[in-house]
Amino acid sequence: MVASIPPAPLARGDGRLRLRPHSSSQQRDLVECPPNAQQRRWCDDPARRGHHLVYQEALSSVFSSQILRRITETQNRIPQRVIAFSPLGGFLRASLRKRLRDTTSYSKALAVHLTHLPSTPSRATYLWSEALLLTAYLRLTYPVSRIRILHCRNLNATILAIKVQQHLPFLRVVYDCRGAECDEFLSRCDLDPQEIDAWPTSLRAKYLTLLAAENATFERANAVLCVSRAMRHHFQQRYDLSNKPSAVIPCCVATDQFVISPGETRAVRMSLGIGDDFIVTYLGSLAWYQLLHESLRIFRLIKSTRPDAKFLAISTQPGPIRQAVQDAGINDHDVKLLSLAPEEVPRYLAASNIGLLLRERSPINAVASPVKFGEYMAAGIPLVISHGVGDYSAAVREHQLGICIDITESNDTLRGTLATALPTLANDAIRKRCQHFAQTRLRWLDYLDVLSELYAAVRIS
Repeated sequence: MVASIPPAPLARGDGRLRLRPHSSSQQRDLVECPPNAQQRRWCDDPARRGHHLVYQEALSSVFSSQILRRITETQNRIPQRVIAFSPLGGFLRASLRKRLRDTTSYSKALAVHLTHLPSTPSRATYLWSEALLLTAYLRLTYPVSRIRILHCRNLNATILAIKVQQHLPFLRVVYDCRGAECDEFLSRCDLDPQEIDAWPTSLRAKYLTLLAAENATFERANAVLCVSRAMRHHFQQRYDLSNKPSAVIPCCVATDQFVISPGETRAVRMSLGIGDDFIVTYLGSLAWYQLLHESLRIFRLIKSTRPDAKFLAISTQPGPIRQAVQDAGINDHDVKLLSLAPEEVPRYLAASNIGLLLRERSPINAVASPVKFGEYMAAGIPLVISHGVGDYSAAVREHQLGICIDITESNDTLRGTLATALPTLANDAIRKRCQHFAQTRLRWLDYLDVLSELYAAVRIS
């Protein structure tokens, strides 16, 4: 049985979650109200800071931008160290060891303390206990008498932290939920939960294990952090989050990296040989949910109304994307494919006229917070976005950041919609609105109070 401290109850009324401390009837909004004296003392005490726990993501593309960059930007108020469980191969294979060393070097450059720990091989989990390894590391590193926040990114990291909590009851576990993982499993495998008895045995076992892990996480985590209001509402309906602190922080970006001068943008355009062409950008990969084929369809429709349109794909998979472009019947001279280092992306993205962010209507996309949205906005690129993308489809309509389309409509209908909307997207005013949205809503610094107050609520619960 996992040891836990009952979290402070939350009051509900106007759609916001408010903390009601056990010792007082005073209500406080987690996002907007200033911390009380007890919470402020905790927030100002670096010795009581915790760790950011990452599981199997240290070699991913988001580790630098969404974890290390976030921590370095918030270190002054919320100093944290990172513990990353990485595959055993990362410690044994030369190529993977180099990538881990590069990650460590980058973290040092950002003044972020990073510790790599080996995860057990999936086929040999009996070799050692990850929970005991993490327990030993924390015991050796910090006095056990202090309450510590373990900020856990994703489901696997949170399950691991809950196991550690059995040995270190002073830990407080924050579940940083990045997606609806059970719904994603169903969508990725094209499964209907109503027909679970007819599923292949292996898929049924995987799903039930995942569902049990999700249930345990929402029951035992001390607090929940969501990436969208839609996600918090989704899990509130499923698990009732009213018995523990929760907050919403979207996937943010380092907006200062996307401030590119007009002269530099012109130079990039000249280097690509696109001059004054109308550039339609796809920023992404071949991931099944990113709908490359729909982006190519929309580009062809745009091309039919804007003969000067060119398709720019910025991806780590340029080869397969080139093949997809050819299969879609798009001429090579209308396409530019780039594979860029992360620090180079802002310069080339800023050379775009519009961006594409298309997703199917589904539970996983309804609660999502795509990092790509923030990157487009920070670069000042208006979007063609589909309906049902987290909180962002509504934001595009409300703040006039592009156009929102229904990708299930016919080509003729979409062509008419695009022909009407495209002229309104090609001006400096909308680019400034996009940048303003990113600079006021999608910076890590904008959510310092939200995060510090969530930690404080967990600390005193």
